[in-house]
Amino acid sequence: MTNAESKVRECVAQELSKLKPAEGGAYGPEQLAQALRRVTTQCGPDLAEVARLATAQDGECSAAPHFCRYALLAYQDARVSAWLLGWPEGNPGTEIHDHGDSHAAVAVISGTVRETLYAEHGTQTVRDLPAGSIVRIPKEYIHKFEDERVGSEGLSLHLYSPPLARMGYWGYRPDGTFGRAGGWDAAAESKAA
Repeated sequence: MTNAESKVRECVAQELSKLKPAEGGAYGPEQLAQALRRVTTQCGPDLAEVARLATAQDGECSAAPHFCRYALLAYQDARVSAWLLGWPEGNPGTEIHDHGDSHAAVAVISGTVRETLYAEHGTQTVRDLPAGSIVRIPKEYIHKFEDERVGSEGLSLHLYSPPLARMGYWGYRPDGTFGRAGGWDAAAESKAA
């Protein structure tokens, strides 16, 4: 781990320690967004250095870009997890997904990340999120992040509360309807390992 990554981990931990949990012990999307605003202000130079590291690491990857991108678990406790994710140029992005039982918030640290939002019946809204954007994500949110543009390397910081333990994957069925199409479960994955 580099010095900048260590400093970002410390900064994220410090800012998250200031949060007061809501009922049930988790944090809501607005609390997570407020923490992200503080983190991006307090950790700006170190986040910029991590963005440079992520771009360099992504550029060295010889695997398919979807399977090769910068990812760092920056913090985790019983209430929240924080991930730094790189978005290499031309990256096809995530699957269409929800966050199970977790609220989330995402801050775009560098570059521009494209988000496609999906309604339960499949209607799509696409928006480009430039550096400095913060998105609040309630539990019922279905979306996809990607960076398929040439000349754009992105880095984003994601907070999940409670820590991300399940994701539902969504897609279009052969009959054209949109719906849940599987998922990921951390507990099942750890049992299989």
